[in-house]
Amino acid sequence: MAEWITLTLWEPFKATLPVAVMLPDGSRRDLQRWDDLLPEVARWLWDSGHLTPNRLPVPSGRSRYIANARPIHSHGKAFTRPHSVNEALVVEKDTADRDETRRFAIKLLEHCGVDPSDVLVLR
Repeated sequence: MAEWITLTLWEPFKATLPVAVMLPDGSRRDLQRWDDLLPEVARWLWDSGHLTPNRLPVPSGRSRYIANARPIHSHGKAFTRPHSVNEALVVEKDTADRDETRRFAIKLLEHCGVDPSDVLVLR
């Protein structure tokens, strides 16, 4: 039986992979694959005005970015698996595992001032 659980409590390796994400405004985005989570969260943040050009880039660590206007990390290397959210936003889909994708989505939400516990995944 499918159930909604907060993104912060979802454990990717102990649970069914998400089929949809419910965002704080109540909108639902269906996911084709588990790694669609980050681009869909980024798309909602951009469309809702939480993520803007002046909030880019969004770091994932000391030299890599989760999101940027161009698919380039701070050290000058290109994103390994860039995903264009729109003409002004690219996210890096090259994550080591499912939990890292979840952590990056949480980090992106927090960077934009959105409480990640307000985001639900359908599993």
